[in-house]
Amino acid sequence: GGHWSAYEAAIRGIVGQQISTQAARGVLTRLAAAGSDTACRVFPSAAAIAALGDEHFPMPGRRRETLRTLCQQCSGHDDELNIEAVADLKGVGPWTVALLAMRGHGHPDCFPPRDSGLEKAWASLPGPTVTLSDHAANWRPWRSYAANLLLMYLGVGLLLMQLHGYQHDSDPDSFRLPAAAHRPAHPDTDTRNTPDASPTPPTRTPTPPTP
Repeated sequence: GGHWSAYEAAIRGIVGQQISTQAARGVLTRLAAAGSDTACRVFPSAAAIAALGDEHFPMPGRRRETLRTLCQQCSGHDDELNIEAVADLKGVGPWTVALLAMRGHGHPDCFPPRDSGLEKAWASLPGPTVTLSDHAANWRPWRSYAANLLLMYLGVGLLLMQLHGYQHDSDPDSFRLPAAAHRPAHPDTDTRNTPDASPTPPTRTPTPPTP
């Protein structure tokens, strides 16, 4: 999936460093509430975020300063943000840059390194034991598509766990998708509107998509 702009993708990437998706959404909601001057909350502009006090940034100080520096640099020209400008910021690494390229610029061949969501989805797939970082090279030049499919697959697995009242282990590394996510649909059953309908994840020996 993509974002409305490279600026939004960069903000979401920095906020989401080393925290869960749910926690990142909470931080972004707070920023939107503090940075919106209307009753209808919108994604805050760079100028609005740069003007906020420290109390509106529930994150480590270094990440707050990275976010604020980015917003100060692109204040007034949010739509002109480029990858090089973000990559040069202190506190921005390969994971954030890959997300920006994939979701903000629509680059077809990016793969966020050491992403916990991608790792969990990959670990739940059947097949030979091979690390995701090693196997991802086989998906070139379409690694962004594979990353999105893995994240979709992970999202469906989490939904199935909620629907079936599944309680996962307190250790996030123990996550496994429930068996329903692997079960093929009956050929005579239309599963498009049922809880068990799930996207087909990347396989261990994928066929590159058609551009």
